[in-house]
Amino acid sequence: MFFTSTLAPEEAVLLEPMGVAHNGVERLDVKGEDVLVIGCGPVGLLGISIIKAMGSARYCTTVHIHKEKNACKFLGTITIPCTIMQE
Repeated sequence: MFFTSTLAPEEAVLLEPMGVAHNGVERLDVKGEDVLVIGCGPVGLLGISIIKAMGSARYCTTVHIHKEKNACKFLGTITIPCTIMQE
């Protein structure tokens, strides 16, 4: 992989997780479909961006961390609270 002088380090670090998200989504035909993304870490958030670009009708996410919920809402997702019970 090579980098040009126009690619900032802040952008370059997103290439690998974006590739992971793209690989997960590219085989799906999401245009006009409702999509559920489980988890809103870096790969999940990038996946939402890809799903939006591919024309998904609606996209929902499961979240359990407040700042993830804010990021998902910023991307326009429907958020589903996820509670984890600990013993």
